[in-house]
Amino acid sequence: MNVFDCTLCVATTISQFLLDEVMKEVSLHGGFKHVVRCHGNPQEDFMDVKQSGEPIVLLIANKAGREALKFLCDDYHLPKEQRRVRWIHSISSGLDSYKLNELVKELQDIPLTNARGCYSSILAEHVMYSMLYFYRQTWRSLASRAEHKWDPFLMVELRGRKVGIIGYGDIGQASAKLLSAFGMEVTGVRRSAPTKEVDEYGVRLVHGDAERERVLRESDFVVNILPGTEETKRFFNKELFSMMKPSAVYISIGRGITQNEDDLACALRDGVIRGASVDVFEREPLPAESPLWDISDDKLLLTAHSADRTVYSVFFSLAFFCFWWNANEMPPRQLCCRFFFFFLHMAFVFYKWEFVLFIITSFLIIFIEQPFFFFFLLSAVLRVCLYPNQVKFIFKVNYERV
Repeated sequence: MNVFDCTLCVATTISQFLLDEVMKEVSLHGGFKHVVRCHGNPQEDFMDVKQSGEPIVLLIANKAGREALKFLCDDYHLPKEQRRVRWIHSISSGLDSYKLNELVKELQDIPLTNARGCYSSILAEHVMYSMLYFYRQTWRSLASRAEHKWDPFLMVELRGRKVGIIGYGDIGQASAKLLSAFGMEVTGVRRSAPTKEVDEYGVRLVHGDAERERVLRESDFVVNILPGTEETKRFFNKELFSMMKPSAVYISIGRGITQNEDDLACALRDGVIRGASVDVFEREPLPAESPLWDISDDKLLLTAHSADRTVYSVFFSLAFFCFWWNANEMPPRQLCCRFFFFFLHMAFVFYKWEFVLFIITSFLIIFIEQPFFFFFLLSAVLRVCLYPNQVKFIFKVNYERV
């Protein structure tokens, strides 16, 4: 199969702005014959592609992704080489929301990848934000300002506080980096026995029910990053909340299915725990009748599963998606060129040292494949024209560093 013969079907319910960026990046760097976007109904939007017989690469996220899977992967009875969908990539880090266990037949022999690791640092920032929200009493400052009231009050520092991370994986490790910088004591609870007692971030690693209970009882912050499985369904319930300190803050950024939301609401109302920061829920959007809506701001920080929704995280996921897809068939020279081109394009958007990378790598691109160098040069010139203030700021920062 030639990489350029495939059609990319994008089925996602992410925001319009991010979706536009997704379409732009994959059209430019993906090497696809066509890029087709779902506008809400996969059955209608992908019908022509399905009937065309062209091989399909499916880029999915959220509810639209599951509907697209069911619609496009219904030819599972055919031999592998005759099936229309050749690869499925999820923009999100998890795959449990698609209920893939119900699509075992449809998905057999289809490569399935996700963006694991792309969102770790962003979610770690949300963990820190949640902690500071409660210990710096952000809601109180906002209320005072709304009332035009000067209200100096005592705050609490994070240094020395104990953090228990339940489900210590890549997100937990990224969080540990930031937590350690704040001088906090971190314990990571893992499903399997760790090979060492303390990892490179200074986190004490434990496993087992007894150790988990001890961590829950001692921690000032309990961070739930459990995966969504049958074993972890509503794992955090009334019993576990009652184990925590009355001053503890519960932070949930893993999977909404892992907590009993009614028990959490009761724990917050009754003062069993001090507060909670919840970004994921069992049902999304959160139903209007959920008791969590009525919890006061000083006890609950509620966000609409948006902790990982940043432009950078989506681009980072797409960078590897396009690179590894192209790696399937492209000659090494062209593949290397595309990798440099995409990386520099990303750097130009997000970083302040892109001009240094541009100069160094441009010489490499000239020797690899000359046409792509001119294409990148044109892109750089256009960005300079469109964002002159950004360019001035970049040069200013570089000058001050020298």
